[in-house]
Amino acid sequence: MISTGKSIVLTLLVAAVSLLAGVSVVRLDLDDSEAARSNYQALPFRLWGSGKYHPDPTQRVTIVTLSNSRCGYVLQLSGTQSTEGGWKAALGMPYPSKANWYSNAFFTFHCGTVKSTDCHVEILECRNGAEQGLVQLRYSTHDFSARLEIILLEDDDRLLFTMHPEAIPAGIADYQLELLCYPSSYGGGFQEGKDIRKREAQTPSRTLNPGPTVILENDENWVCFYDKYFDVALNRGEGPCAILYNPRQISRAEALVSDYACSLRLSLPISQPAGLMLWDFHAWGNHSALDFMQALQVTY
Repeated sequence: MISTGKSIVLTLLVAAVSLLAGVSVVRLDLDDSEAARSNYQALPFRLWGSGKYHPDPTQRVTIVTLSNSRCGYVLQLSGTQSTEGGWKAALGMPYPSKANWYSNAFFTFHCGTVKSTDCHVEILECRNGAEQGLVQLRYSTHDFSARLEIILLEDDDRLLFTMHPEAIPAGIADYQLELLCYPSSYGGGFQEGKDIRKREAQTPSRTLNPGPTVILENDENWVCFYDKYFDVALNRGEGPCAILYNPRQISRAEALVSDYACSLRLSLPISQPAGLMLWDFHAWGNHSALDFMQALQVTY
């Protein structure tokens, strides 16, 4: 359970939600129809540039928005679909920030030789609710399946993620999740922004600087990624992002801070569902976001 006195009001994705309590979950399949084109133009972000709508017939793209009276998040599922209907879709987060949790693929996993990129993805459910909104996905191959639940609570600014392994290949003891981000800004690109980006990450007990992968200790239950140059307090960037997990579920946690992409990799026993909390601190300064995370009171 987490308690904190801090809050921030973010732009809502769906204007009507500001008039009604509850969480709205809206699915939009970006096909070559006039209805999809019109609904896409109402979104607060763009995939193909201003005023453009160019869905690739070889790709299937679905946008799912989750919004409450306080904030909004967008999930993007995109990938090729086979003639038999199999959909190898990557999971990205293009909003509320262009950077932060990677818009094309911020969440990946592998279990033995099975990778998320090998799996058929099925959208099981998109459900509104007075107290929470829910998105359920299933990843599957011929000998593997797992269910991913993504929840936004009313009057909350976190996304709650839970991955439930369901069918596992014989002989596999654990699985790994990886969360990928570009804190606050892409900085013009890998080479172009290399000299100005100043990536760092903070855990409850230390600061992580660019360098080799770091193994996190049992008392480090969250990581906040940010950029010292692209700081909203300096009128630069979009704000930090953070993730919290339960160390009791995890057999190994590793954080990587580079001068471009940053990531957290978690290893878990196959019998253990993975419960995560994600924040995108869009429009927050670094110190405000770090103060927020340090003030969290967490019990398991």
